[in-house]
Amino acid sequence: MNGTMSEQTLPNKHKNNYFHSIESVNFYACGVIIILGLLGNVVTIYLVKSRPSASRTKRSFSIYQRRFNLSSISSSDMYMISLAFSDSLFLLAHFVEDIVPSMDKNIQWLQFINKSNLVCKLVLFVRNAARLSSSYLIVLFAYERFSCISAPLKRLKFHNRKYLIVTIFVASCLLTSYTFLLNGLRSTENHESSVVLYECDVLSQFKFVYKYTIMVYTTLGIIIPIVLVCIFNLYIARVLFKRKNRMIKNFGHTGLSNCSSSIQIKTDTVQDYDPVGASSKSHCLKVNSVELGPKRTAPSYFDLRKNNLYQFSGIAQRLKDSGRATVILVFLSVFFVLLNFPYIVSWCFFFIPYQSGLLKDQDQILFRYAFVMLAEIFHMTNYSVNFALCCMASKKFRLKFKERFFRLKFFEIKFYCYNK
Repeated sequence: MNGTMSEQTLPNKHKNNYFHSIESVNFYACGVIIILGLLGNVVTIYLVKSRPSASRTKRSFSIYQRRFNLSSISSSDMYMISLAFSDSLFLLAHFVEDIVPSMDKNIQWLQFINKSNLVCKLVLFVRNAARLSSSYLIVLFAYERFSCISAPLKRLKFHNRKYLIVTIFVASCLLTSYTFLLNGLRSTENHESSVVLYECDVLSQFKFVYKYTIMVYTTLGIIIPIVLVCIFNLYIARVLFKRKNRMIKNFGHTGLSNCSSSIQIKTDTVQDYDPVGASSKSHCLKVNSVELGPKRTAPSYFDLRKNNLYQFSGIAQRLKDSGRATVILVFLSVFFVLLNFPYIVSWCFFFIPYQSGLLKDQDQILFRYAFVMLAEIFHMTNYSVNFALCCMASKKFRLKFKERFFRLKFFEIKFYCYNK
């Protein structure tokens, strides 16, 4: 009898130990990821909003900066600021709701979310709204790149990007406002003490409604954005590969002719210039003289080259920004799909059978839920990789990070030690 009891309890102990081990891994991994993600998102917002330091080269191009308005925030920078802000709200809400109460359940001040009904509702609302807005910010960014590549004239629709971003935040708040009704403090079973304990979760009287609400939220907030992002990025990759092959094919035919024509234009410009007779100037010189100023009727060849250099630099800068935005989008999309897909699969693998009553064995429930907790680590990483993705995709961001956090601090420490 004792032998059979020990054989039956041994597997249960191993299963319980396995579940508690996974729970500990989830707690420590998510805690570290959330802290690093919050720091990375704050640094990302600071670096994207900050302007580069002035230098002699940049001061010499002051006319070029005024003409093309380089100080304004680009499209990709605006989306990165909004995405980092939304991800930070989600990480902070998850840290308060899940990590802080699990640190030590015997310390009362760590259980502040389980003491106030208003705080409980507000934290869960912020977490749900931030998760939904983060997903659709990536979708909107992907759609803008998609429309700019497929039909460049449609880019005019995105001039008021602030309005679109604010619309996403407002719509996310409205769609997740059900949290104030369905969630709150509910009593928990406590057989060891007569004191009634509360936890922040779904209210018992709304569990039936919550079962369908969470399915709609998961489909609308994660599954549909994953599908849309995949479609937009596949089309962008298809168009870019076609253009690349076309450029490589036509480069051999047009490269030599363009080079010879540019040399001929420079020769004709020098020959047509006459500082004595203004009537002998070419039409190109007249246009450029008007651009440089009404008092100068005979601009020098150096001034013409300098003015054309400003125009060419502006076009090159805009092309570089467009390419950088596309690279950032590709990185965001790949990590968004790869890090969210395991969480969705494991969650559906557990939640749908559990709500349908197909999982009746407690060991099987714990075993499946353990995979959900492992996949949740990847899900938390999705909201913490903005800084790493910007460093990978943008050389400008890396240089700005080194300038702000390494070079200046090094010289300040060196100057302080020298004065001491």
